[in-house]
Amino acid sequence: MAVFCLLLAATACRSRPLLFAVKVSPSTISPNADGVEDVTRISYSVGQVARVSIYLIDSAGQHHAIRSDADRPVGDYESLFGGVVNNRLLPDGRYTCVARRPKCGDCCLRDLCEYRDKTA
Repeated sequence: MAVFCLLLAATACRSRPLLFAVKVSPSTISPNADGVEDVTRISYSVGQVARVSIYLIDSAGQHHAIRSDADRPVGDYESLFGGVVNNRLLPDGRYTCVARRPKCGDCCLRDLCEYRDKTA
């Protein structure tokens, strides 16, 4: 299973990036419980308080959420991923890993949102 990293919406209006230093290592895993590259480490840093989502996109364009809108204060984070999403092992294939903040500019509820600081 190959995992590639894509960083979207990485900077906000302020000088510090909102989401940065996203890494996936190793980029290819084989989650077969043999103890060799069964898990990948997804690490990232948050420069401002934000809600962060991490998901995989498969070759058919389907999204597989690893983290959905997790509240994150400033700091460094990591997540270990062993090929399982929603208690199901993903099939072999190529996946793109996406780490992003919410797409507030596209949201029809942005004027009513109680989490205005997440994308400031």
